[in-house]
Amino acid sequence: MIIPQFSKNQNDDFYNEELSKALQNGLSDNGWTPPQQSSENIDTIKSDMPDGTFWYDTDLNALVTKQDGVLKKIVTEDL
Repeated sequence: MIIPQFSKNQNDDFYNEELSKALQNGLSDNGWTPPQQSSENIDTIKSDMPDGTFWYDTDLNALVTKQDGVLKKIVTEDL
């Protein structure tokens, strides 16, 4: 999900409309789409993100989370 950045020179209505679109595309009653990143990108940005952050790792085809400063793959099972 790409969240629009607010600019002082920007119209508030335009920003609110763009923000609403971004949220509606990524968050709904049908679920939430976590950010999709490659393993390399996740490794690059992990130090800037707090524990509890998670991504969908497109190289591993798995959810990955940061816990105690370490990346961990979230293990799932078929229903």
